Amino acid sequence: MTKKIFNPILTEFALFKERYKAVLHSDNVYVDKYLSHISAQTGKQLRPAIVFLTAGINGNITEQTYCSALALELLHCSSIIHDDVIDVGKKRRNMPTINVLFGNQAAVLTGDYLLSKCMQILAQNNNPHLMLSIANIAQAMASGELQQLERKNTHHETEAQYLDIIYNKTAILMASCFQAGAQSAGVTQSTINRWFEIGIQVGMIFQLSDDLLDYNQLNNSNKDAFKDILEHKFTLPLIAALQQADNKEKTNLVDFYIHHKGSKEEIDYIINKVNHLGGIAYTQQLLKSKEKIVKSFLSEQKKNVYQEALLALLDYIIKVEK
Repeated sequence: MTKKIFNPILTEFALFKERYKAVLHSDNVYVDKYLSHISAQTGKQLRPAIVFLTAGINGNITEQTYCSALALELLHCSSIIHDDVIDVGKKRRNMPTINVLFGNQAAVLTGDYLLSKCMQILAQNNNPHLMLSIANIAQAMASGELQQLERKNTHHETEAQYLDIIYNKTAILMASCFQAGAQSAGVTQSTINRWFEIGIQVGMIFQLSDDLLDYNQLNNSNKDAFKDILEHKFTLPLIAALQQADNKEKTNLVDFYIHHKGSKEEIDYIINKVNHLGGIAYTQQLLKSKEKIVKSFLSEQKKNVYQEALLALLDYIIKVEK
């Protein structure tokens, strides 16, 4: 599946990887120690791929496309390092996180370093519009994290509140990849705005698919199995299930969820309960409605290798964990 996504941009992405590797290097041996760990942890890099594919489908892959892809990937990498500190994350892509290996202080400073590199690239590109756009994204992502942190121990989050958090934490960065790709191709502002809106839908799909993965009892993906449940996180399947429960059932399920010890029997009970209350089906239905919107939009675009790749990317996001 990933081959279909990257085929149209093999040459461009090879150059992007070279430039990204160069960014993740420092002549300062102390800094390079941490950057080397990040370089070894590089994932599938779907976000920069989106930038290139969206530029391609809109006509031109330019120097601004490379700059946008680099800046957005650095912003993403910075954010997940900070996330792991906040969430006390121990693994990322089945490798120990920076905070586990080197401590929280080193992790926070490394995340800050990557953010500064992001700003440096934007300044060198001399594109005030792109710089303002990415600054707004960073602010929204931090806002989402603060909102989630504030509500961490409330245990009565509504669907609207949860969707607002993932809009800021996840969807807006994904949307900005579509936006930046279209902008780098030189299309009209109305077209750029439309790609941003579609990107929001893709970003929400990305997070909802991840939420559902944790409620799959056959979870054998590369993601740490049942990570959200083990960390007692309230994601949409559970929130939707609680909305359907009566007061007693809701109280009992919340109490069980926040106090469980992570045994197989407890996880099975939670998944079965959430499924029985319709939380899984509700999340699947919402995901499918957003998938329909995105596929309808992509079907209106010029039929070419970039369109095929974006459709393949959508299928990949839905079926495979991030």
